[in-house]
Amino acid sequence: MKDGYALRDDTLQHPRCVWNLLKAHVSRYTPEVVEKYLRHPEGRFPEGM
Repeated sequence: MKDGYALRDDTLQHPRCVWNLLKAHVSRYTPEVVEKYLRHPEGRFPEGM
């Protein structure tokens, strides 16, 4: 922390920046996992999700 504020990584390159932590967290949710837990057909999800 600097001056009471959290440090920022505007480049999003640091492995522990919030964006990279979020990407790592949601990467485990493959279409197969989503289908299993939500009982939603795999083919109905857009590829980029």
